[in-house]
Amino acid sequence: MVSPFLRRSFQAAAAIVASLALAAGPLAGQAPAPSSGNPEITALTLKGVHAFDPEALRLNIATDESHCVSILLRPVCLFSKSPLFYKRVRLNRAELARDVLRVMVFYFQRGYREAQVDTTVVPAGRNAVHVTIAVNEGKPTIVSAISIVQDTSVLSRRQLRRVLALRKGRPYNLIELDSTIATLDSRLWNRGYSDAVIDTAVVLDTAARTADITIKVDPRWRARVASITVKGNKGVSARTIKKSLSFKPGGLYRQSDVLASQRALYESNLFRRAAIEVPTTDDSLKHVLIDVQEAPPHDARYSAGFNTIDFVQVEGHYADYNWLSGAKRLTIDAAVGNLFAHTLNGNGVFYDVGKTVVGGSQSQYLSPTYTASADVRYPWFGSPNNEAAFGIFAHRRSSPGIYVDKGYGLSATFTRTLTPRGPLSLNYRFEETSVQAG
Repeated sequence: MVSPFLRRSFQAAAAIVASLALAAGPLAGQAPAPSSGNPEITALTLKGVHAFDPEALRLNIATDESHCVSILLRPVCLFSKSPLFYKRVRLNRAELARDVLRVMVFYFQRGYREAQVDTTVVPAGRNAVHVTIAVNEGKPTIVSAISIVQDTSVLSRRQLRRVLALRKGRPYNLIELDSTIATLDSRLWNRGYSDAVIDTAVVLDTAARTADITIKVDPRWRARVASITVKGNKGVSARTIKKSLSFKPGGLYRQSDVLASQRALYESNLFRRAAIEVPTTDDSLKHVLIDVQEAPPHDARYSAGFNTIDFVQVEGHYADYNWLSGAKRLTIDAAVGNLFAHTLNGNGVFYDVGKTVVGGSQSQYLSPTYTASADVRYPWFGSPNNEAAFGIFAHRRSSPGIYVDKGYGLSATFTRTLTPRGPLSLNYRFEETSVQAG
């Protein structure tokens, strides 16, 4: 999401560049156009681009050259220009004119406010042209000083230094300034200052090409959650939804808690949409609205197939995302193989088990094989940061003439999320197996 500051900066940059373009009139360096209205662009050259990666500039303009659709197909494109492998790009004069403005805005946003752009279109054979975009970057406007002033000391000097993406002595980059403001706003919100006001004051010296930047921060007050209202739920109780939230009435209203709560709602697979909304008010008490749209609570899949060694197999999957309420998830998976093995064995198409079973009974290798498991996950187990899981499983596997492996067991897991990407789990697994070797 683009911040209001950056949006205003973009609009100002576009207005300034547009006025310069209108004052300059037609593109002076553009050669007479070929006879065809839309010739193919066989080459696009960027000249004078030194301060930035030319590829980054290419991504910001509409004009392109004809090219192979994939780097892997370049050897093919040497011999074939089929639309399946090769994309032909036609000259669009209106877009080329707009690209002049796009390039100027690109440089303006990154501190090069005096950049000039010219284009040249040169015939290159029948109904083909070469396009050149020449840039005179000029000298950048340099940040002579940058400071953050707090009405109330909320963040330490070290924290403020880590927030700054824009530094003294570097070009006056509007994107880096916006990143600084967005990071500063996020840090304040995570401390409960969701209504903090951040303003900027920039003193530009056009003659010296310098910018003196002051960022003013008014934390105002620490916001707290006054109430939580759930809307749109039908099969899932409001109590279950509230258990997933990392914030409670009376607690601080923080961005990290909002994001963690929204992630927990989506990861439950119970909702197609889960929006956390807070009406804008000049008040430290926040009334939070949880607006959800429920997804189907059940998921079932099955499939069947065969091969010449394992005969016929079927498998299935079933999930109940709100089993016995409370967002407990029940998952059942099962697969059965060796079906119809006694009938299909050795019929000329399927494998003949008797070839590998010597001096013993082959019936045990023709019996059905299977794997089955049932797992229950209990999210938000006493806390939004906890999860408990329990499972049972069983299997029977075999390799004709070698072994038959049977087993069953159970498992239990407790997981505590210490940080957003740092879970700690304790796991217990019990399994008993028996193997009959041939």
